Amino acid sequence: MSKYSMDSVVVNSLSKPPIIVLHGDAGVGKTTFAAQAQDAIFIIAEDGLGMLPVAHMPEPESAQDVLGQLQAIKNDPRDRKWLVVDSVTALEKKIWSELCDTNNADSIEEVGGGYGKGYTRALEWMDRFVRELKELRAQTNMGVILIAHTKTQTISPPDKAAYDQYVLNINNKIGDYIHTQADIVAYCELEQIIKQTDQGFGRQQGTAIETGKRVLHCYSSKKYTSKNRYGIQQPIPMDFNQLMTTIASNAPKQGN
Repeated sequence: MSKYSMDSVVVNSLSKPPIIVLHGDAGVGKTTFAAQAQDAIFIIAEDGLGMLPVAHMPEPESAQDVLGQLQAIKNDPRDRKWLVVDSVTALEKKIWSELCDTNNADSIEEVGGGYGKGYTRALEWMDRFVRELKELRAQTNMGVILIAHTKTQTISPPDKAAYDQYVLNINNKIGDYIHTQADIVAYCELEQIIKQTDQGFGRQQGTAIETGKRVLHCYSSKKYTSKNRYGIQQPIPMDFNQLMTTIASNAPKQGN
C-alpha cells in the first residue's frame, strides 16, 4: 500500500526568501550589493570584503571549514536574515584542494584516477553544500546570496551559430547545477549606451559609453547566463532593496 494519498498534497510556500546568485567582473559591486541585505552574515571563502562593515565568520582554511561554518549558523542563526557566500569561485578551489589532499593527487584531473572523476566528486560536494543551504533556509527562513566571478564561454548550439556568453567562473557542471538550484541568477555590470557618430556618406559608427550606473540582469539572454522565477524582464539598479521590491511586486498572490 502506498504511503501517499491526496491528504499528502501541500501548497508551495510563496514566502520563502530567494537563493540569489550574482556574477560579474571584479569591482562591479557584487559584494557591496550583498552587504546591503538586512542582517546578513558572510562566509568569506576569499578576502573580498575590503572596508565593508559586515558581520562575517573567520576566513575558512578549507572546504570542510565552510561546511562547519554553515552548520554553526544553522544551529545558532542569531536572528540573521541573509547568508552570503563570497565567493563560490574561491570555494571551488578549496573543494579541489581538499579532494587532492584526501586522494593524494597533484591536481583535480588526477583525483579518482582521472577521466573527469575529480570534477564529478567536486559536483557531489557542491550538491551537498546546496542542500545544506536549502535546509538553512527551511529551518531559519534565511535568504542566500552566492557570489561568483565571471568568465567567457563559447556556447555551440547544435542548430544555431556559436556565440560567447558570460557565465559563472567555476567548472561548467557545477555552474549548470547552481543555475538550476537558484531562484535568481543575475549578471552585474556597468550600464553602457551606444553613441552613434555620423561618419558621412550615410555611415554611422557606434561607440560604447559607460553611464556609471550599475545594473542587474536576471532575465534570459545570450549575452550572460541569467534567470529568475519572478517574471522580471527588465534591468534593475544594483540596489538590494530595489530587487526585493521588484520580487514582491512580481510574486503571485496566495490563492491565485
